[in-house]
Amino acid sequence: MPQTPTRVPARADKPPVAPKTDCRQNGHAPPVISGAQAVRAFAKAGWTKDRQRGSYLVTLMAGRNVSLSIPQHRELAPGTLRAPIRAAGMTVDEFVALR
Repeated sequence: MPQTPTRVPARADKPPVAPKTDCRQNGHAPPVISGAQAVRAFAKAGWTKDRQRGSYLVTLMAGRNVSLSIPQHRELAPGTLRAPIRAAGMTVDEFVALR
């Protein structure tokens, strides 16, 4: 006779999982902007244009060992814009304030 799997009881000390929320509701998603608008916002924060190859523009900041690669598209997807914001050491709210 095959054995049926036994159920493991839930742990009482385990905290409940918070419900997922849409990140656009609480202001954490980057705005939908163009690549040129993103470059202008980063320029206000001190990033300068270094070079461009194809549709990707690379920006640098003096004294930092990080470069930002920003695609020059008409609209940047939220995740595509979030990557250079994080690499710049900024929050989305700080970036939005630069626009």
